[in-house]
Amino acid sequence: MVKEQRLSNGMTILGFDSVEEMAEYTLNNREAADSQKLPEQDAITWGDYVVRLVNTGDKELAIFGHILTEEEILHREGLTEPDDEFLFTMERIREAHHAGHRYGEWFSKILPEGETGSAHVVSLWQIEEADFVYALDHDWVLNDELFTRVLAEVTHALKRAGREGDINE
Repeated sequence: MVKEQRLSNGMTILGFDSVEEMAEYTLNNREAADSQKLPEQDAITWGDYVVRLVNTGDKELAIFGHILTEEEILHREGLTEPDDEFLFTMERIREAHHAGHRYGEWFSKILPEGETGSAHVVSLWQIEEADFVYALDHDWVLNDELFTRVLAEVTHALKRAGREGDINE
C-alpha cells in the first residue's frame, strides 16, 4: 500500500511496502514526478547523502539519508556474491533508480536507528557526507546552518529552472 506524506513546499514523499509495489507505482506516475524534479535532484545517485524535510505540523522534521550502493546492498543482505534473488531485487532497484526513486537508509530524531526504503528525488536534496556525520553525532537534528544552506540552494535551483513561483518565502 502506498503511503503518502505531504511536505510544506507542496511536494509529497511516498513510501512502499515492497520493491515491486514501488516499481509499479513508479511506472504509472513517472511523468508527474519527473515534471517537478530539478536537475540537482535528478543527479542524486548511488552512495550520495541527502536530506528531506517533512512538515510535522509545527516544524520541519529532517530525514537524513544515504543512498546505498549495489555493493552496500549486497553486504546488507549478508552475501559476498550475488545470487538469483539478489539479482532480481537489484534489477527492480535499478529500474526504480532510473525512474527517479533512490533506495537507501533513512534516519531522523523519530527513527534514530534508521530504516531502509525508497524516496523519489523530487523530495531529496544532496548534502555532504560531513553534514550527514554531523547529524548522526547530534541525534539527527537539523542544524540552522544546514537548513539555511539547503534552503538557499533549492531557491537558487528553482530560479535557474525558471520556477520562481514554486518558492515559498
